[in-house]
Amino acid sequence: MKLACFTMLRNESSILEPFLDQIDTFFDHATFLDHESTDDSVETVRDRGSSAIELHKLKAPGYPQAAVATLFARRILKQSEPDFLFLLDCDEFLPFSDRSELESFLRGFKSFDALSLRWLNICPSRLDGGNIFSAPFLRAPEPSETITKVVLSNRLASRDDWTVSQGYHLLLPQNGAALRVADVEDRQVYHVPIQSRTQFHFKIAAGARRLQQEAVNLRLHQGWHWVELARDLGFRQMSDDALTDIALCYPDKPPPRPAPRAKLDFTFPYIRSLYQETAGSQSGQIIGLLRQFAHPEEAHQPGSFTVTDATGAVLFSSGGPIVPEGTAHPAPRLPLDLFNGTLAEHYSTLVEPLFSLPAKLPPTAWAGHVPFMFSLFHTLRPETYVELGVHNGASLIAAATAAATYQVPTALVGVDSWQGDAHAGVYEGESIYQDLKTYLSATFPNARLERCFFSEAIPKFATGSVDILHIDGLHTYDAVKEDFTSWFDRVSPTGVILFHDISVFERGFGVHLLWEELKERFLTLEFHHSFGLGVVLLAPEDERIKPLAALARDKQAMRAYRSLVADVARVLPERMDAYGQRGTISDEANGAAARLAAVEAELDTARRTLSAVYSSTSWRVSAPVRMLRRALGT
Repeated sequence: MKLACFTMLRNESSILEPFLDQIDTFFDHATFLDHESTDDSVETVRDRGSSAIELHKLKAPGYPQAAVATLFARRILKQSEPDFLFLLDCDEFLPFSDRSELESFLRGFKSFDALSLRWLNICPSRLDGGNIFSAPFLRAPEPSETITKVVLSNRLASRDDWTVSQGYHLLLPQNGAALRVADVEDRQVYHVPIQSRTQFHFKIAAGARRLQQEAVNLRLHQGWHWVELARDLGFRQMSDDALTDIALCYPDKPPPRPAPRAKLDFTFPYIRSLYQETAGSQSGQIIGLLRQFAHPEEAHQPGSFTVTDATGAVLFSSGGPIVPEGTAHPAPRLPLDLFNGTLAEHYSTLVEPLFSLPAKLPPTAWAGHVPFMFSLFHTLRPETYVELGVHNGASLIAAATAAATYQVPTALVGVDSWQGDAHAGVYEGESIYQDLKTYLSATFPNARLERCFFSEAIPKFATGSVDILHIDGLHTYDAVKEDFTSWFDRVSPTGVILFHDISVFERGFGVHLLWEELKERFLTLEFHHSFGLGVVLLAPEDERIKPLAALARDKQAMRAYRSLVADVARVLPERMDAYGQRGTISDEANGAAARLAAVEAELDTARRTLSAVYSSTSWRVSAPVRMLRRALGT
């Protein structure tokens, strides 16, 4: 008996070695189609060095899985002449101990055009990114009632009156053809939708973005679970128990009371390799996600595709427009330092929170620092957060969302007169104040606004009671120094103080002058994008602050982290638009906010370039950020 397998892949390097063990055990021929992976997937397949494996490349702005899989299935059945052709994803595994057991099972279906195996969702016992095959899996109580995977028989080789559906779930007849498909109930395909917490965040973010690009799928109500899960994961922290419930019910929502969990008896004896989340796999996932959000214009023709072989020859093409070879946006190159040393040790604290989303994103020059706010709250878990200078409330909303995400009962206070100043300009303060007050009251009851001058609010806070003080008022040297000195005794001895606009060197801004003084006295972090953010760590040895303190002392890790935060922040408006913002903000305002944020990002770049004239030190330390942006093609 001859068996073949077809697999599309994109950034699957963590689980690819175990999947290749499955290929070696069960199949005589395997075709892999790589969809522009940015991790080590292609190298992993090539390094297996098997003559039974062929690797092709797919170039497509969308995800034309059904069309491409159908073309390849017909090609494989005719050219390789297998008795059966399996269509599997890299997170799907067969329930057979060895090849002889599989062949014995298949002999009973030779008279069918195809057989249909049901999904059985399984989930690792732990979701921390370690080797998932080293311990028993948890399993769903029953196989899926609706999701199946088709296996094609060689009886289809001489026919073209059939197609494969998206996801390889169905064999669809064409032109009224009659197809004989066996519905198998006693064997299932084991499906691992969640391999780790980190992997699932990337999977959902990329999948939801792709479905937003392919609006036709959404109109047909296909894939809404991706968007819903992306919103849930973006706006709130989920426990491992909650993620396990999602995995075992996937793609359906877990019921209010999920069924008791059971261990899977099968132990995958054919898998010899480790599941590994490495520097290459993690950086590849981030690169792919950044590139996907950074270039939404590539989704104008989501059904277009071109498939090439190892020599570059075109095998299949949709005939639609495709970005010509050589003109596509290059993949960014993240420093591998991001996944070594300090950042590897504190990855879950410093990196994972960056991909959370605020509940709402008003127009703001502060948007670039929203990702770091989540990391700060994850690390410090503050009891009290005070913001001096609120305006539209973007940073206050980000802080409130972060507190809710990590279930920290933080008291959040925004202090502002809503009268404007020489740097903020004159604006309609009354309406902004009332709208923000209404929104916060309805969304974040633990957040309140104090409408007064900064000095008038000081008596309302006890000495040492503020864990995070965010200073973003009038930006002259004298004003910001007055804010710092007058509020300093209200900050906890183990607190953190934030300064916005440390990278602005014009229009009378003097934050950078005070910042240079503070850097001589305290351990600090600094970011140069979005006009700059300075972070003062008052108690570096405090256990909660240790990840940030380690980052501040490791210049190489800080450069890598600064680059990552800047680029995650740069695509924040696009991500918010893709996932749909929550709260009372209107769709028109959402679009305006995203457009304004994009304009501000461009202005930010111009201002930082101008700043080089005034500060060569600033120019030098921002070099890694500019290099990464050039690599992104922006």
